[in-house]
Amino acid sequence: MRLSGAQHLRTGADFEQMRARSSGCVCSAFRLRIRLTDSGLRRLGVIASKKVGNSVCRSRAKRLLREAFRNTQDSLPGSCDVLLIASAPIFTMSGPAVRELYEDQLKRIVPRLRPERTA
Repeated sequence: MRLSGAQHLRTGADFEQMRARSSGCVCSAFRLRIRLTDSGLRRLGVIASKKVGNSVCRSRAKRLLREAFRNTQDSLPGSCDVLLIASAPIFTMSGPAVRELYEDQLKRIVPRLRPERTA
């Protein structure tokens, strides 16, 4: 199943908010940032820089991360933004290995999430 257009982080402002106001963790294949929102959607942003490799490597990395997100959406809070930043070792991993690593990272970080305070 594809992600709808509304489920993508698209604007630079979205990515800046994720960098400034999110909780995160780091593993060998990617960095995970997550933030609770009021949008009613689970949204995803994926970044794969040239440090990951050539365009083929970057596309595969993004595809693996999107697939992990799609398959585990039900374990996320009902309204949140997720940012996944690929690292070079992801290119050598299989899809199930990436999904397992992603699920492990979610189990570590989701219990620590706190809603944003509005001033």
